[in-house]
Parts: sequence; C-alpha cells; structure tokens
Amino acid sequence: MLDIVLIVFHYSVVMLALWVAASQIRGRLSTTPDVALAYAIIGLALVGLLMFWISFLSLWAGWLFKAAVLVGLLAGLVLSLRDRDPDDIALAIPIATMAFGLVFLVLAVLGSDPALANHPLTTRIANAWGFTRPGDNVIPFEFAEAIQAARIPSPLHGDWLSSDRPPLQSGMFLVFEIVPMRSNSVYQGLATAFQCLCLPACWALIRSRGGSFTAALAGTILLALSPFFIQNSVYVWPKFLAAALLCSSAQIYLRRDRFGGHILLPHAMGGAAVALAMLAHGASAFAILGFGLAVLITRRAGGLRSVAVAAVTAGALYAPWIAYQQFFDPPGNRLAKWHLAGVIDIDDRSTEGTLLDEYGRLTLESWTDARVKNADRIFKLPPSVFGTAEFTKQNMRGDAFFNFPMALGALTLAMLTVPLFFLLKGSGPLIGVFVFERVAWILLLFEGGSTLPHHGSYLAWPLLSAIGVLAIDRFDGIKLPIFVIMCLMQAILGVYLYA
Repeated sequence: MLDIVLIVFHYSVVMLALWVAASQIRGRLSTTPDVALAYAIIGLALVGLLMFWISFLSLWAGWLFKAAVLVGLLAGLVLSLRDRDPDDIALAIPIATMAFGLVFLVLAVLGSDPALANHPLTTRIANAWGFTRPGDNVIPFEFAEAIQAARIPSPLHGDWLSSDRPPLQSGMFLVFEIVPMRSNSVYQGLATAFQCLCLPACWALIRSRGGSFTAALAGTILLALSPFFIQNSVYVWPKFLAAALLCSSAQIYLRRDRFGGHILLPHAMGGAAVALAMLAHGASAFAILGFGLAVLITRRAGGLRSVAVAAVTAGALYAPWIAYQQFFDPPGNRLAKWHLAGVIDIDDRSTEGTLLDEYGRLTLESWTDARVKNADRIFKLPPSVFGTAEFTKQNMRGDAFFNFPMALGALTLAMLTVPLFFLLKGSGPLIGVFVFERVAWILLLFEGGSTLPHHGSYLAWPLLSAIGVLAIDRFDGIKLPIFVIMCLMQAILGVYLYA
C-alpha cells in the first residue's frame, strides 16, 4: 500500500510540474498551448540533465539544485493558480492523459508472477504478463543510485558499463524523487510518468499540424491504448521518453504555421530536444536521421544562423556525455557495435574498426539479403492472428512486443491511411519522417531480421497516431464516429490482453 501511495504521489508531481511549466511558458512567451507543452517537456528533460551533471560533480550542489527546482515549481504553481487563465486550465486535458500510465502500472503489477512478490517492483514488471524481458529497465535506476553513492562501478549492470546507456532518465529520477524511501518503487512510478510524456507530446504534435482538439485527443488515446505503449510505458527503458522529445522537436520544425527563420528560440529548443532524445536512448539516432532528412527536404531548418543555433545547442548538451564515454568509463560503444555491426560479444575494437571489419566480410548478396529480411520483419503480419502460431492471449502479448503491426493495434488502420494522406495538402512532413526513419533502420541495422520494434526508435507510434487522425480529421461529417470506433477497438484489445 505504501508503494502505491509513493508512486501516485511522485507520478502526480511530474504531471503537476509539466502543467506548471507549460502554463508559465504559455503566459510569458504568449504562445499557443501546443508550443508551451513541447517547450515544457524539453524543459523538464533539461532540468533532469542538469541534475545529473551537477550531482556527478558534487552531491551537495545537486541537492541545492534540486531544492531550487522544487521551490521554483511551488512558486510557479502559485502564479498559475492565481492567474487561472482558461488556456492554462485547458492544458490540463492532454496532461491528464498521462494518467493512463498509472492504470497500466497497476495492470502490470496484477499481471506479474506471484512467485516474484518479494522482488523489487522493476523485476516484477520486467516479468509481467507471462514473459521475461531483460533487466534494461533498471539500468537508469542503478546509475542514479551510483551517482547518489558517489561511486560508479564499472561495469554498472552485469557486463554493461555506465557509459553504454545515456543518463537522462537517471537525472530526471534524481530531481523528481522527493520522498527518499522505497526508491525502486518510486523509480518505477517516475519512469512510467517519464515515458507517458509522449502522450501530451503526441497531442501537441497533432495540434501543431492543424488537427482539431477532438483529433488530438483521439490520437493520444489511440497511442496510449496501443499494445506496445501499454507494455513499454511500464517496462521503463527510456525509449518513449526519447520519443516524447523527438515529438517535441517535430512539433517545432514541422508545424503547419512555421516559425520565422529569424526566431532563434524555437531552433535552440528543437536542437536541444534532439540532443536530449539521444541522451535518453541511443536508438533515437535512426529517427533523427529520418527527421533531419524530412526537415531538409521541406526546407524548414531556417537560415544558416538558425541552423547554427540548433547545432551548437545540441552539441553543447551532448558533448559532456561523449567526454564521459571517452574518459571516465570508456569505451561506451557497445550498443553501436551491436546494432550497426552485429557484434554482441565485448571486444577492444573501436566502433570504426568494428564496422570496417564486419562490413569487409559481407558480399553484396549477403548485404542485400539482410536488408530484405529487415524490411520483411517490420511489416510481417503477427503469427498469432494470421494462423502461423496458436491463437492465444499469451502469443498475442508476445506479438505485441515483437511484431510491428500487432504492436500498433488499431493504429494499424492508421497505416492504411498513409496513401490517402499523401493526396491531402500538408501531409508530407510527418509521413516523410516515418518513411525515412524506417528506411534508415532497414539499411543500418546489420543483422538481417533484427528490426524488431524494441530495437529501434519509438517515434513511429506517435507519428502514425498523428498521421492517421489527421487524415480522418479532414472529413467533418464522419470523423467523430470513426475516432470513437478506433478508440473502442484499441481499448477492447488492451483490456483483452492485459486486464
């Protein structure tokens, strides 16, 4: 019972912090709610990153910084409640969708193995719903604990170095852990809240593309109730946190009413969001390649000055982590060698040397065959639904984690709207990001057939949600019943699999 109280309290603090930040940003910058939400999400991540580095250098300084953040949050809350602006109250609706995460967390606990009842909550969640996932969900917590102990072991977790996994979620946990007891359970609650930042980020992205309030809410619910989101909002490796930041950057660069090229703040925030996504999880690189190409093709990067501001901001945020990887706990390149060169076993080769060695062994035929297998894996239909595996709830849960169409649930219908949406004015940028990101993933993942949903960026889920509802939103007479039907389908599937 105490665990639940602590989880609900800390989860509520994150939601409140997002609302206060968005409220203050909206009022002080006189901007729209969607921009305010994007900036607020980026701001919370920036605070977490600062907390990590300050605590890494000095625990005392970290505690002082944390105290200042909490005092600032309380002051902002007083100001927001005093002003009581209707737009600020409206911001609470997309933020309230984050409460889905609390429901999913309860479902995961109920679906965990009773034999693990005395184990840490993160372990129970990693084994929830009948199949075992690796211990990746706890690595940011162990990193944060090591920072608090002022002693970072090497390796940190199993044979993983601290430099192998980026630090953002660790820093965000350090700043938002208010009650220092039952830290593993508090971490689980906070980390679920961090993943669920993707929900208001998706809402803001849809609104920025001209979607109606109803479309934005429907798209957010479709994302929240998708089987993959249900699982990965509680299995808290920080990939949906990274997707939230990439959504926020896309909301800035790919919005329908463009920012002027002379306005530097959006470009600084957009560059910051890209760097922060990489500091949440390195798999963001695939999405960043697709996103960057879409921005360039649509000529939304701004002038040279704007590009320089974004690049310098991103570089300044990411450079300290590169230094950490190189000098504090080297080499920090295990994931890059694994995914880009197919090397799982640890060795002393550099990333560049490994790529040269492994690609030097390939023939054109073997490389092409691996690309075909990668493409096939992405769009392969779920075995449990289409007859190649027994149709059971357990098999469907597995497909929802390892199979892209099943992981989307009713969002698969959104994929079918992509050809239609190409015909509609203003559809290109988001579709471009999705297509370019998938192509980059197919081409760059070394091992054929390794394009499993959890091996890449999770940006595809909010992107497809946005693409689907924006297409339907054009048809005023029928959009509402279609939204309701799709959300009901998603809810029924979610209840069937996880309740």
